[in-house]
Amino acid sequence: MNFDAAREHMVTGQVRTWDVVDDRVLETMSELPRELFIPEQWRQSAYADLPIPIGSGQRMFTPRMEGRILQAVGVKMGDDVLEIGAGSAYLSACLAHLGGTVTALEIDPDLAKQAETTLAAAEIERV
Repeated sequence: MNFDAAREHMVTGQVRTWDVVDDRVLETMSELPRELFIPEQWRQSAYADLPIPIGSGQRMFTPRMEGRILQAVGVKMGDDVLEIGAGSAYLSACLAHLGGTVTALEIDPDLAKQAETTLAAAEIERV
């Protein structure tokens, strides 16, 4: 699968068409490899309009919902962000990419460990 093409299609075909017009959010979602934050067995669906299972009975938001959340929050460079329920840490990574310093909390220890591992592997700073 060509993840770069799928990512661009997600942004133009799903996120932008759902009234996400903030160029910084669209750029962030175009640049961050969402597939890194997806369990291996679901990677081929990383850019589909699905709430992907991430373990412990939890699911990721759909890409269009993530875009709406990021646009609504309006994080700017230097903002401090508290995220409750980090899940896969994809939104954490997006918030940091937008310029925030993110404190991400996750109650489930398995999800928290996986999020920490994924963020380190993706070299995401400020989370």
